[in-house]
Amino acid sequence: MFVEYTADDTGYYRFVEWDRPHEAYYFTNGQYVKLNWNADKGIPKYYYEDGTELKLNPGNTFITVFDYSMPEEVVIE
Repeated sequence: MFVEYTADDTGYYRFVEWDRPHEAYYFTNGQYVKLNWNADKGIPKYYYEDGTELKLNPGNTFITVFDYSMPEEVVIE
């Protein structure tokens, strides 16, 4: 997921702007789809382009956060 964030005094990224939704990608079963996300009371929720909420597959889920201003630097192969 792409988010807006800033670093604290130690250089760690701690201040995530949950109120500014951006795009995300969901990878499952060897495929991926582009999504949008929104935070609901601090909990990210993911939506298909038609507005339908994503239902995650059962099992482990890993979320990686990328800087929203650099989507072209994320390469999907």
